[in-house]
Amino acid sequence: TAGDYFVKRGYLFVTASVRGTRNSGGDFLFFSDRDAKDGAEIAQWAASQLQNSNGKVGLQGGSWAGLNQVYTAVSAGKNSPIKALAPYCFGAEFYRETYNAGGIPTQTAQFPPILKFAVGNDHGAGAFGQAIADEVYAGGPRAYYNDFWKARSPGTYAKQLADLGIPVLIWGTHLDIYTESALS
Repeated sequence: TAGDYFVKRGYLFVTASVRGTRNSGGDFLFFSDRDAKDGAEIAQWAASQLQNSNGKVGLQGGSWAGLNQVYTAVSAGKNSPIKALAPYCFGAEFYRETYNAGGIPTQTAQFPPILKFAVGNDHGAGAFGQAIADEVYAGGPRAYYNDFWKARSPGTYAKQLADLGIPVLIWGTHLDIYTESALS
């Protein structure tokens, strides 16, 4: 695993589940501000409370974990213990790139109702995802590019991330579901 790779090279490696996913408690909120704050708190904990920590934190991972790195780093702010990011296979924007094409829901718009399976439990993910899908298909507010989608789009935070001065290694492939930002 990625953890084995890093541990064998002398690093401490922490894996944490986003609130409401896998074995974590709390309610699932789909890339919310609370998720970002949780990530920043975990980074601070790893830097200051984890035995043998040198106070520096790097974030790595793909897809969901790649997206969360952006939100976590921006939430942690300047002078945080986060010193590097390595997100991969993540997009710059959910609404226009993943869930809609020219305002028309794509096949990926069917993903939210199955979030309960994707996140490894159902701490509200199923109901949350179904509500998004129902609203999109009914032409409700989340059917349109608005604050809900902007807050969950990493591209919204690109300038803030750049202003932190943290080195970021980003990569994707031509087979990535985020085809536009993966190739740009």
